Amino acid sequence: MTCITASRLLRLRVETAGLDGHTTANSLLDLNDYREIAYETRMKWMDAISALFLGGNKQDNATCVRNFDLVLKTDGTIKTLADHCPEPALGEDQLGVYPAKYRIPEAILEHTGPVEDRAKRVELFALGCILFQLISGDAIFPDLGNDKDKEIQQRYVDGFFPAGVWELDKTMRILACWSPDFAKEVAEVVESRHHRGYSFAKIASQFG
Repeated sequence: MTCITASRLLRLRVETAGLDGHTTANSLLDLNDYREIAYETRMKWMDAISALFLGGNKQDNATCVRNFDLVLKTDGTIKTLADHCPEPALGEDQLGVYPAKYRIPEAILEHTGPVEDRAKRVELFALGCILFQLISGDAIFPDLGNDKDKEIQQRYVDGFFPAGVWELDKTMRILACWSPDFAKEVAEVVESRHHRGYSFAKIASQFG
């Protein structure tokens, strides 16, 4: 069994411009409302971060969970301060762990295949959480502080997705990161009932 015991860096800071023209960078997890940031800018960040997570540098080590330190800039680009596998490498029975709001529960990983697949799922789940924040403009579980690890993890285990995910225009993209099998099931239901005039929100309510 693979344990997720080693801490991993996943830090995203949003660069914002003040009235005096100077810029500051605040943690994405510390922001509760991103709607003041233009949607087009957030979509650019989404595409850049997705490309980094899905096609970034694995240093020929498919079993590693990478550290990420990113600054999301006001022009829609991202500055990568870290995107690498840590040293020394972990053993095959260990994986890195991200902050709780970006972390896939270990109970889910237990049903995943080899360690290479588990490492992918750890990063993919975190990407889904980031995409939710950027697309929705909302925080993840704003009623829970960043120090409520057990409570946050239990919500994921129980299948309680962040509120509002079903109303987004890129719901399937987020679900595919959180749970590829579940996203496939939802997609099949949507496809089979689309011709009957079912709305996506109505179909999705069956899974909420």
